[in-house]
Amino acid sequence: IDVRNLLLPEQVPGYGSGAKVNLDTSSYESIYNYYCLKIQYKAGEYAGEIELNNEGINGLAEKYSNKVNEMAEIETDGTQKMADFYLNHGLGSYQEYLDWTMKLYDVYMAKAQELYNQYMDAAL
Repeated sequence: IDVRNLLLPEQVPGYGSGAKVNLDTSSYESIYNYYCLKIQYKAGEYAGEIELNNEGINGLAEKYSNKVNEMAEIETDGTQKMADFYLNHGLGSYQEYLDWTMKLYDVYMAKAQELYNQYMDAAL
């Protein structure tokens, strides 16, 4: 995946406004934007947790594993919302549904790789 093409948090409507960003299920893109932001936010928490870690390599590994699992749950929730949209609204093609779900999965994988790199840097 080319991470340069990922949606940046500041490109998501409502980001940084101080207001809670609500889930808009009116399109694949709006669902993607919401869950993309949630994954990115969750990934951003890990750097702070590394700095606060005082449990050695085991603590780092546990924090890494927990954070990746939390991001996987977010990605799965987003994919489910997209499936609900596809099944309940009958808009777009199955290929469009797959394209958006894979785009969200790519965000998850890119962020999981970033966390892995941070984990390895901190562990060494």
